[in-house]
Amino acid sequence: MRALAPALLLLALSACAPAPSDQAELCALLAQPAVPGLDAIGAAPASLDALDKRLQADGSFYGPGWRLGKLVRSWGRCPRVTADVQMLLISPDHRFAAVKGGPRAHGVQRRFGTCFYEKVETRWRLLACRINGPS
Repeated sequence: MRALAPALLLLALSACAPAPSDQAELCALLAQPAVPGLDAIGAAPASLDALDKRLQADGSFYGPGWRLGKLVRSWGRCPRVTADVQMLLISPDHRFAAVKGGPRAHGVQRRFGTCFYEKVETRWRLLACRINGPS
């Protein structure tokens, strides 16, 4: 039984990793040049507030590792991830996404922002980036 424990643990952890098709999509979002918390791009209409609430209520949450609480899945291994990105949310239909985060100094959050994307054909199109203000 003890010999099976490491294998069962590995199997349980691998179930938390993104599927290969999802992994490519997550890495494509994380490779976008816009940086949440630093960039203010485009208009931030009220519809983005509604989108943000929808993503937080119904979307899938991804982060740099596994976390307890609301299920935050690992976004896996991506070749390019901005250090300031802390969370990625994707709508259930994979049409919209938000990347959240911001710069830190000595472990303290200095600014926090959100960049919103829409899936257009085979790529992610930036809708807007907004800075949410100081923490």
